[in-house]
Amino acid sequence: MREAPFPLWTNVALPASGGPVVTTPVLLENIFGFSIQIVWTGTPVGVFTIQGSNDLGFKNLQTGAVTGVTNWTPLTSGTISAAGSAANGMFNDVGAYFRWVQISYAPTSGTGTASANMQIKGL
Repeated sequence: MREAPFPLWTNVALPASGGPVVTTPVLLENIFGFSIQIVWTGTPVGVFTIQGSNDLGFKNLQTGAVTGVTNWTPLTSGTISAAGSAANGMFNDVGAYFRWVQISYAPTSGTGTASANMQIKGL
C-alpha cells in the first residue's frame, strides 16, 4: 500500500462574500481512502464542503490543468463550519470510490486564510 501527502491550499484567501473558493480537483485513481485537514486563520464565517464527482474529466500531466469535471456532489459527511475564529477541521474518507474530489468554501462573512493538506492511501 502506498501513501502520499500533498498540499491542496497554502495560505489561500477566504473572502467575506462572493462565490465559492475551490481547490483544484484531485484524481483518485487507485486511491482507496484519504483525509484532508484544513487549518484556517482570521475570522472567516462559512462552510467548507468536500465534493466528489464521477465525471470522466481529464488531467494534463504536464500542466496539472483539469478539464471536463463539472458535476460535483457534496459528500454526506463532508462539511466543516468556520465560525469566526481561527481553527481547523478534518475530513476522512475510507473507501473513496468516486473519481474526483475537491474542497469548496462558501463564505458568509469575515475573512481569513486557509491551508489544506491531503493524505492519500492506495495502490
